[in-house]
Amino acid sequence: MESSYAEERKKLYQAIIEDPTGIRSQEWYTKNAELYEQQHKNHDFMYHKECMEIFKKTVSQKDCKVIDFAMGTGVMGEMLRKMASKQQTGPREHKDRRREAPKTPLSISARSNEDAGRSRRQRHLLLLSSSKEGNVRKSFSKKSLTRQLRNEGYTGQLDGMDRNPSMLKFAKAKGIYTNIWTVDIGPEKIKEIDDDSYDNGVVAGSVGRGQVEFNSLSTMIRAIKTGGYLFITMSQFHTQYEEFTIKALENLCDKWNAEGLCHLVQCVEGMHTSTAGGYVFVLRRGSKEQ
Repeated sequence: MESSYAEERKKLYQAIIEDPTGIRSQEWYTKNAELYEQQHKNHDFMYHKECMEIFKKTVSQKDCKVIDFAMGTGVMGEMLRKMASKQQTGPREHKDRRREAPKTPLSISARSNEDAGRSRRQRHLLLLSSSKEGNVRKSFSKKSLTRQLRNEGYTGQLDGMDRNPSMLKFAKAKGIYTNIWTVDIGPEKIKEIDDDSYDNGVVAGSVGRGQVEFNSLSTMIRAIKTGGYLFITMSQFHTQYEEFTIKALENLCDKWNAEGLCHLVQCVEGMHTSTAGGYVFVLRRGSKEQ
């Protein structure tokens, strides 16, 4: 079954390469929703663990109200309910520029070869934070990360939305969300929710070509109260496209900061899967000066 899922994942990436509109990728999720739900935990995904680790280090309020954007089958919701480790203070404010992937689209075989070359290169999470002395590296091994996870989940209201009804069927069955909406998230205001109505938000594994675009993040952050955070993950695969480079996000965040909407707090380079790189971005509602 797992090998079958891996083969299906290759078809998903091929759909993303060939169809930036997202129609074909959504057809994939509709067809494979049950397979996705069954195999996600068995696959080598890392993005949700890395996102949750940063969430826990940033958010100390256990009863905060959270919105899960592009939620899929509710993987992040499960982690929010079940896992919380010792809380720390929020992240230092900075922007880390990382080396970007080539803009020329990669074929499946080329990308597989590239991944294989670095397949076991990173067995840890690399967090980059700035200090007066410069960049400071902190690494968390997979084993120590597992030990930090506790069954002391967040208890506040948890809402979510996704464009795919087949995926939402499994999220609803978990019984952990107060409200679930079927919404195709774009740059327009989300009518189902009010501005400034959530303490924090997450959008994990869903940002990229044929999925949620960078310019839609402004719509999501408006739902977060001033001072709250939006935690975002993205596979490094998507940075080969100009509209999903780190520079493209920085430019948007500079614009949003000037408007007083939000600013980029962290850009963390880590792993999307055990063999493929990824990022966690943290946006904070309000300008830097607020």
